[in-house]
Amino acid sequence: MQVNGANRIRNINVPMLTEDTLRVGGFNIGNGTTVSYTIKWAENATEDDPIMTAEGCDENGKPFFETIYIKKINPNNATWIEMLALEEYLSPMGNDMFSVLGASLPFPHTLQGHRGLNDRFDFFNAFDKTIWQVAEGGSHQRAKEYQLSKQAYYDFFLSD
Repeated sequence: MQVNGANRIRNINVPMLTEDTLRVGGFNIGNGTTVSYTIKWAENATEDDPIMTAEGCDENGKPFFETIYIKKINPNNATWIEMLALEEYLSPMGNDMFSVLGASLPFPHTLQGHRGLNDRFDFFNAFDKTIWQVAEGGSHQRAKEYQLSKQAYYDFFLSD
């Protein structure tokens, strides 16, 4: 299986941005390992049933394709790619704080060693750890921003 629209640059698959792409990204997870992904609306997505697809290359260099049902994400047992899709879904819905923060998700090192795109973690617990670490570091404003971000996700899951 080949990742559609990916270029090979310095041994890293970099997804191409197309007009139907909502988000393209990647991040280094250590030891020279980088993941990359694109997130798009699924063809069968509706307003009542928002569905996205994610495609890219995981931390093992393996291509992946995943369908993500936004309203079925469990924040207590979610993957990075699920949460990135959820972040993309919530961002255009008036959550301007996400663009101010640059990223609304917890620090990767708060996930107890789970750093792959498909590793599951307790998202809200990781948020609590990030908020505590930021506050302990003296950045109380940043801790408040992460608290507000966490609340936006919490409110989304309570609304259903």
